[in-house]
Amino acid sequence: VCAGNIMLLDVSQYAGATESLFGHFFDLLMGILFLPILLYSAIPFYFTALADIRQRSISIDLPIALAIIGGGSIGYYHLFQGHGDLYFDSLSLLVFLLLSSRYFLSQLHKKYLSPEFLKSFISQEIVIVIENGQQLYKKVSDLKTGDLVYVQQNEVIPVDGTLHSVDGYVNSAILTGEARAEKKRIGENVFAGTTWLSESTIIKVEAIGNDTRMGQIFQSMEKELLVKTPLIALTDRAARYFTFSILTAGILFFIGYSFVDPTEAISRSLALIILACPCALALATPLTQGLGLMKAAQLGIIIKNANSLEKLQKVKNVILDKTGTLTFGHLRPTTGTLNHLSNEDQIAIFSLEQKSHHPVAFALREMLPQPTQLMTVENYKEIPEGGVEGLIDGHHYSCRKSLDKNYASENLGTKVDILKDGKSLAQIEFADEVRTYTKASIEQLKALSMEVYLLTGDLSGPALSIGKVLDIPESHIFSSKSPEEKNQFVKSLQNTMMVGDGVNDSVALAASDVGVSVHGSMKASLAASDIYLTSAGIQLLAPALMIAQETYKVIKSNLILSIVYNTIFGIAALAGYVNPLVAAILMPISSITVLLSSLWGTRKLRELTQRQNIDENKEKQNSFFLPKEVRS
Repeated sequence: VCAGNIMLLDVSQYAGATESLFGHFFDLLMGILFLPILLYSAIPFYFTALADIRQRSISIDLPIALAIIGGGSIGYYHLFQGHGDLYFDSLSLLVFLLLSSRYFLSQLHKKYLSPEFLKSFISQEIVIVIENGQQLYKKVSDLKTGDLVYVQQNEVIPVDGTLHSVDGYVNSAILTGEARAEKKRIGENVFAGTTWLSESTIIKVEAIGNDTRMGQIFQSMEKELLVKTPLIALTDRAARYFTFSILTAGILFFIGYSFVDPTEAISRSLALIILACPCALALATPLTQGLGLMKAAQLGIIIKNANSLEKLQKVKNVILDKTGTLTFGHLRPTTGTLNHLSNEDQIAIFSLEQKSHHPVAFALREMLPQPTQLMTVENYKEIPEGGVEGLIDGHHYSCRKSLDKNYASENLGTKVDILKDGKSLAQIEFADEVRTYTKASIEQLKALSMEVYLLTGDLSGPALSIGKVLDIPESHIFSSKSPEEKNQFVKSLQNTMMVGDGVNDSVALAASDVGVSVHGSMKASLAASDIYLTSAGIQLLAPALMIAQETYKVIKSNLILSIVYNTIFGIAALAGYVNPLVAAILMPISSITVLLSSLWGTRKLRELTQRQNIDENKEKQNSFFLPKEVRS
């Protein structure tokens, strides 16, 4: 209000009322109207500037505070003297536009830099609620404990609650890592983020938002998301040096030009200090990174933090695990059987494999009857070469990949030896299939100039077979590798992305520049890697790389825009072509321009999000194990 009235009064001054009685009266009114701006509206700038001084630091607000106090003091001095520039119009407009632009920025930060956007991919905003036998639409945030939510087949469950009607199956892989459908009965718990697989049902609400299991996982990610990346830390330092340089230049120019024209020296120095703003450095960079993280999440690409996004755009070498990553990981027996084993041995093998999440473990359990009670497994260990072993009822059982070096398979198979006290009980060969979009995804990676490697613990036969199918050069295929050897291979390359299951490949994932998990629970996967893909397979790898690359193109263009802007208008201010009033208009406009540049520049990310039309239904149908009784 004060700024608007000052500008209205200022119109009369520009219209020629300066020397009249009304002109002096209007000057006095402007001085009175400027007091609330000086003593109240500009307080946020003073507090920040004072905090900077106490910390022996400098920020954008320091020169702004000095310009407001210095310009205002000179304006009041000239008002009492009865002549000279007042600067009330310039400074009031500056404060108004700065506060307005910062409010706009805070809204953008709230939308794009808050971890809240992570929740969008596991829960829709509007759900159907059953009240008095009628279906009503409600926001998830408005739900209360005890509400009845209607969930349709293949829909993501939006809340934590209990099953209120109809037994059915849930895909809980995002929480548990179990790649199989889980039977749920009325009264049992179901969780937000999991997928309901059966006919439509009703869920009684127990928790929503941050109180759900998924919400707690996202809350644990908040600190990661808000950590400053090396690039942001660097740009913050650059912004401080830039601000200090502008402030120094303005003071030195004022001292030097005061001997020529004191009034003009004040005007030009004030214009320079007001005008120059490193907003692209200090503000636009985190905003652009936030946009990149949000767009990735909309595609089902959960990136741990902006630092991981920063490393992602530097990737040149993509290293892929085989089982469960390139293939469905749904192994089916082609030769061998377990039917001849005693009931005791069958229960022992089931109990041993129950502790493992590997696709072979699922396949072996599928071959065995479900025991009414599991046996106790002691000294359970994961075998580095691939497999598990343990002591059960005094006998040493092990299920491991065959050590037969001559084994080769044209069907991407895996041969497993089952031993009891060192003696063979059975030998099973399993077959696997390449995921639907794997070959196209690898072609996309190559189109992005990526070197693609296959790194697997499986034998050379299956590895070479899948390499041939996917057009991966034999020189880029490395088989029969232990976790330690995988780790060494990853370390031998630079700018690497390792793609695995998040648990079995945890050592290699940690050794790579960017670790990507495509299987397992989100919580466990993000503990071992930088990125979690909610869609099975590798079809989201190329979009993830494209998002990172586009994000940093926008950041680079913003930095160039900021440098060009400040150079041109800084020189113009010192040359007298830009007065403080124009500078007050240009300064916040430049901030908004750079921020809008971030939004406009990331339009390709929006187009990518809309364009990414992946047939997820077919993938989902093959990405977890359905129980025997519900298979078609």
